[in-house]
Amino acid sequence: MRSTTIPGPRRIREEPTQSKLLDYYAEERLAKARIEARQARARNALRLAGLLIGAAGLAGALRAWDAGLQP
Repeated sequence: MRSTTIPGPRRIREEPTQSKLLDYYAEERLAKARIEARQARARNALRLAGLLIGAAGLAGALRAWDAGLQP
């Protein structure tokens, strides 16, 4: 005897769009962004250290001048 069941709707296979394709270079871009961020933090730390050293040197020179000690 033959089955009279109605077949379900066929699923249409979608072609992968550009956004669904694997991004092989995502890891490299993330690594590059992390490196650039680390370098920026290092540059900022060096600039801050330079400013603090300069301010300390200026303060020391002003104290010496105020005390009457000429360099």
